[in-house]
Amino acid sequence: MSAKLQQLTEYLLNKDFVPEENLESWVDLCTVIPASVDLGHCYELCRLHHRCSLYIERYIGDSRLITAWIAAWLKDHDPDRDYDRLPDPDIDIQSLDASGTQWDVDVSIEFIEPVLIEPDELNGNIDWNGQKWRLIDQPVVDIAEELDRLDPAEPEEEKPTSINSQTLYKHRSVGALP
Repeated sequence: MSAKLQQLTEYLLNKDFVPEENLESWVDLCTVIPASVDLGHCYELCRLHHRCSLYIERYIGDSRLITAWIAAWLKDHDPDRDYDRLPDPDIDIQSLDASGTQWDVDVSIEFIEPVLIEPDELNGNIDWNGQKWRLIDQPVVDIAEELDRLDPAEPEEEKPTSINSQTLYKHRSVGALP
C-alpha cells in the first residue's frame, strides 16, 4: 500500500465520523519510475506513482467536510503535488436519501513516493551498482551546528575552508522530480 494513502486513511479514521468498516482504501495501480538520484547518504532508486481509491459508505453530515479534511491533509502532508504535476483528487459524492444528509463518497487520488536505499554490505538484500543495499524510510540528513561565516570573504581575507559539520546537505524535498 502507498504510505501516503495509509496515512490519509488513518487521518480520516481518527476523525471518527463513520464506523471503521465504512471506510476502505486501496491502490488501483502502481507505476515504477526509475530514478537513481544520489542524495548523499542514500539513493532514490525509483519512484512509485500510485493511483488510489478511498471509499466512504453511509456518511451522515455535511459532504463538504470530507473534502475539507482531504484538502487540509494534502496541504500538510503532500507539499510536492504541484511540483510532481499530480492531478487534483476526484471526489464523487452520491446522496443516499432525499434529505441530502447521507452520502457515499468515492475518492480517486494519486501519490508519488520515493523508494530510498542505502548501502548495507552485511544485510542488504538489493544488489545494485556492484553493491548491496537496503530499503530505508527516510534519508539521513546532517545539519550544520556551526558555520564559520555565511557572507563571502573580502578579497584580502582568507576564505574559510570548511563548515563545522560532517555534511551540510540541502535538498528541496526527498522524492521531488528533477
